[in-house]
Parts: sequence; structure tokens; C-alpha cells
Amino acid sequence: MGPNHQDGKCCYYLNNSMPTGEDIMGTHKLVLAHGVDLEEVDMRKAEDIASGRDLTLPLYAVRLGSSQIRNGMYFNKAISDYLPQERTDLKLCYESSHLLTYGRAKKYNDGLVYIAGRWTSFVRNHRITDGLLCNFKFELSSDGMVIRVYNV
Repeated sequence: MGPNHQDGKCCYYLNNSMPTGEDIMGTHKLVLAHGVDLEEVDMRKAEDIASGRDLTLPLYAVRLGSSQIRNGMYFNKAISDYLPQERTDLKLCYESSHLLTYGRAKKYNDGLVYIAGRWTSFVRNHRITDGLLCNFKFELSSDGMVIRVYNV
């Protein structure tokens, strides 16, 4: 579907489709999961979150469903392309907390990424509930990846 808004600073892509190559390099990217409308996202908060470290990685907005709460979190191919290997160690962090939950991201052939391991305990510990709209910010670290989850 391509970009629906571009002001030179931020690009927003809808329905899990992101262009590749030079047109997105060095910009903040907000990927909207299926079923999330741009109007639902607090753009000021999204831009504040995205303006932190590692601007090459996307911000992912998703409304969590009960199956994602119970069974695990899946991300689309737009995220998969950024993972350095099939299995990547990761740290989950809620908002700006320093409390980390360790897990692993696994890539599948169809491009989906699954957070394995401690996702359910992370959700329970931070009282993340069904129907909550969240932004996931991805940061590469020397020993894997950090995913920060923000309430929107």
C-alpha cells in the first residue's frame, strides 16, 4: 500500500507493507498492524518514542488480542527483515523501566517473527490486557535486540 504520510521526518506505512531501499533509510517508521487505523495512534507519543535511539528500526503499533496475550506475540515481515539471524536473543522492557525480561525472537519462512520464552510472564507482570493498543519499539544491542513496549 505504501506510505500514507511523509513529511521528511516520519513515514507511516499501513497494513504491514513497507517499501524497501533508500526511500525509508534514516527515517522513523511506524508500521500499523492489521486492524489499527492511523487515527487511533497518538502521533505525538509515537514520535516521542521513535525519536530515541536507533532510528533505523520501525515502531510497530498493534492492538493486542487475547490470542497474542495467551499464546505469544507475532510480528510481520517488516520486522523480520531487521533481525540479524533466525533466532535472536532479546530483552523485553515495559515503557522506560529498567526491569528486563529475557526471551528469544524466532523467524519463520513466511516472514513472521514470534517472541518465544517469557512473553506470557512479561504480559502478566506489566498487566498488559486484551484490546490494549501498544507501540513496540525495536533497538539493536550488542547481544541481540531490545523491544520496548509502550501503552498508547
